[in-house]
Amino acid sequence: MKIADALDSLLDTRAKRVMALRLVFCIMTMIGLIPLLLISFKLIDLRDYDSLFALQSQLGDYQSCFLVRIIMSLASTSGWRQILQGIAGSIRPFNVLYVLILLLNLVFAQNTKLKKVFVWISVGAVVVLIGLSGFAFGASSLAVLIRILRLMGLFNCLLAAFLGGCCVFVLLKWASGYIS
Repeated sequence: MKIADALDSLLDTRAKRVMALRLVFCIMTMIGLIPLLLISFKLIDLRDYDSLFALQSQLGDYQSCFLVRIIMSLASTSGWRQILQGIAGSIRPFNVLYVLILLLNLVFAQNTKLKKVFVWISVGAVVVLIGLSGFAFGASSLAVLIRILRLMGLFNCLLAAFLGGCCVFVLLKWASGYIS
């Protein structure tokens, strides 16, 4: 009973409950960024054919990452219809939940400038990743493909840094509300 009373006193106002919900969403977002960052660092580290094939043998360890499932399912496709079917087949319920969590983070964001920046960066990220994927599937040689995959890894790192930075901002705001 004492624990329930202590939790009730921590979340006694609507603002505190909304901030606690944002805290949970931010923690879940940061946990979801871990596999993306790991595979992105591996993509950036690609140097030659041997490292590409070594990465291909390790991709099974990262099945929780949406990007890896797309790369694995589309490695042998050639047509746009097969590419779209591969992307649709790579979607898992966890990915849908993760997108919903990101959208809920956006809904609960109080700063309208941050909302606009988040929306523009998200739309831009989707466009850039689709464009890079199109270039990757039309690559004329493995050297060009390696360069494109390295660009995708760098872009994913930047995107994850932005999302992680937004989460850290929310966590710091939450912490300062309870400290002061």
